[in-house]
Amino acid sequence: MISLSVLLMVSTLVHAEPKVIFDSGRTINADRYLSTEKKAQLPKRKPNITSLISPTTPEMTVGKVKRRNISLPYLPSPLFLVGADKVSINWLSRHREALIKVGAVGLIVNSKSASDIQQVIHAASGLQISPASGSDLAKQLNLHHYPILITRTQIAQ
Repeated sequence: MISLSVLLMVSTLVHAEPKVIFDSGRTINADRYLSTEKKAQLPKRKPNITSLISPTTPEMTVGKVKRRNISLPYLPSPLFLVGADKVSINWLSRHREALIKVGAVGLIVNSKSASDIQQVIHAASGLQISPASGSDLAKQLNLHHYPILITRTQIAQ
């Protein structure tokens, strides 16, 4: 009997209402996300793979890059940016072994088709490389041209 009354007291202490620390005024009730009712499902569409793997970075074009010092102490590994063009593919082929040695990771920042991406991936054999827009990097690091290698201490071609 005593254990039952202790259990009831503990359960009432544990069951407390949540306290709101901050309310922006745009609070959404979680009930609509926790509802067990099945909602009408929309038909699934296949993603357009070409749009997913054909990135564009209008801020950047193929060109010469002047070496400059920077400070990116939290960059986990060297990063290289290339396009799906002959200059980038030749640069990648020339520097592939050195990029592998330093553990560089790459982004294909401009391409026109899936076959262009495949050519770059083939040239980057042994490297981790993905298609992605480089717009944010271009703005943050004042980049205008590629191919380029970004390390913790410098930007170079």
